[in-house]
Amino acid sequence: AAAWNGCCHARSSVTTTTITTTSTTLTIGGMTCASCAARIARRLNSIDGVEAAEDLHRLGPGENDVVICLAASGSTPYVLGALQHARASGALTIGIANNPGSPLAAYAEIGITLDTGAEVISGSTRLKAGTAQKIALNTLSSALMVRLHKVFGNLMVDLRATNAKLIARAERLTVLATGCTPERAREVLAQCGWHVKVAIVAVERGIDVARAERLLADAAGDTWAALAAPLPSV
Repeated sequence: AAAWNGCCHARSSVTTTTITTTSTTLTIGGMTCASCAARIARRLNSIDGVEAAEDLHRLGPGENDVVICLAASGSTPYVLGALQHARASGALTIGIANNPGSPLAAYAEIGITLDTGAEVISGSTRLKAGTAQKIALNTLSSALMVRLHKVFGNLMVDLRATNAKLIARAERLTVLATGCTPERAREVLAQCGWHVKVAIVAVERGIDVARAERLLADAAGDTWAALAAPLPSV
């Protein structure tokens, strides 16, 4: 949220940044909120807008939350209603639309327009628009996982081994990350409740799981930092 807030505060209300690829234009920013206030107001008065606000209210978003609103048209009443409630609650809002100049992208604190153009089958927004939105969300969620220290190298290591399949995956991840034997991986994982990051630090540093857990806690869950930090006292 801090990074997105910084981006938001740095953005001028009339500045648009465009990144062009071979088939899609990504527009960040867009028109000022005032320029589409009338359209937003009309749509927020709809039944869908009211229902969206009620639905979001039950989730209780606050200033430490980020609410991402998506609509291909950028003018869906339900989505705009949710956006309005999210802003009123103090949450950071991100609006993703595929229609340039949309109320959604303009009213959100961070507006993203995925200008995919007309669909091959008219009105079938599950094609280009839906695909572009999925790519955008995958990009956001993957970046978040990295920034939250849930990734080590190219391995998603912060998992909860709640069944046999995930226990086997935890073992494989530990072996891949450290080069230890499967037997050693199972031994250490069993001692730390099958927490892969703890097992990685314990195996790599040659320490017990208690000290590995302390290193990770001191490093705010950053496995790389825990591997580089001085060893804690016994």
